[in-house]
Amino acid sequence: MSLSGPAICIDNGSCTTKVGFAGEDHPAAKFGTWVGRSRHKAVIRTGMQQSEYIGSNAQELRGILRLNWPISRGRVTNWDDLTLIWNHIINHELDIASLEDHPLVLVEPALTPKADRMRAAEILFEGLGVSSVLFPPQGVLSLLATGKTTGLAVDVGYGSTTAVPVVHGFAADPMIVKTDVGGVDAQMYLQYLMRSSGSYGLQTTTELEATRSILEHVTAVRLNEQTPAGPVDYTLPDGSIVTMKGSERTGCWEPLFDPTLIGKDVPGVPTVIHEAVQRAPMIDRPDLCKNIVLSGGCALAPGMASRVLNDYAALAPASLELGMQCPANADVLDWVGASIVSELSTFQSAMVSRHQFHEDHKAVYVSDL
Repeated sequence: MSLSGPAICIDNGSCTTKVGFAGEDHPAAKFGTWVGRSRHKAVIRTGMQQSEYIGSNAQELRGILRLNWPISRGRVTNWDDLTLIWNHIINHELDIASLEDHPLVLVEPALTPKADRMRAAEILFEGLGVSSVLFPPQGVLSLLATGKTTGLAVDVGYGSTTAVPVVHGFAADPMIVKTDVGGVDAQMYLQYLMRSSGSYGLQTTTELEATRSILEHVTAVRLNEQTPAGPVDYTLPDGSIVTMKGSERTGCWEPLFDPTLIGKDVPGVPTVIHEAVQRAPMIDRPDLCKNIVLSGGCALAPGMASRVLNDYAALAPASLELGMQCPANADVLDWVGASIVSELSTFQSAMVSRHQFHEDHKAVYVSDL
């Protein structure tokens, strides 16, 4: 199989989609993984109204839109809306005239059900006309992006946290640990703290986006209870100013370490790491612990890496040497790994073509780098 154009790399996260061409060190575009639809009836027809808004259009008009996220906790919940996003990427973000010469690399979250990969392949091949596709696993990509083939890939994303032990480029599902705790829980807890203190009430989906902006710009992860944090003023989109208390700025991240705060009986981030290491063969555990790579948008929260390493150290055997890396591009690390994969000598043979898929649908399950 020989294709002349660069591969298209897509990483659809629960919150943000990253897209671009292989060989680049940064995505060409990043936008919210949502589809917006008007909450109001148009009273003046301008010819610019659309039934759906995606990307920058949805961002600009989010105040009048009802936003729908087609991916929740790393799982696709609305294939129709995800298809609209893929169409938008091809026709608008990347402006590709023909897909015949461009293979597609779609980052696949850990523990994705086989049925979901099959559904994605059907849409890409039969609906969008993609010529060939590869579904590389998320954890392997983030390690590859940091020059590693052995290590523990820990993705602290918007909807979930996943720890993937990778040994010499191999990741076995039984060793992977996932918990449905992520940035959205910090966001919702921040909203709860703000309402409880009387700071501000944010209710609609667009107002919740304001909460996410606050989370990204003025919050931090505290190392311990004694870590000080003072109040900070934040200007909301409507121009009003809200004063964020220190307890709100740091307390919002605590559900990622103690999910019982939000009524969840699931492991927090440090426990997820510990459980993943314990599932790996004993001989590989030292290498995994020395090569922990933190990725995902939440990994970039100030203090996150230090807190995760500190809390995991309390769980790990004292004899193990711990090492954690959180690159400055942690939020796009999986995409960067996908870009690198597309340049490997094994890439051409690993892809599944439309012809192979039509010959045998199960071909999408056996592709490997």
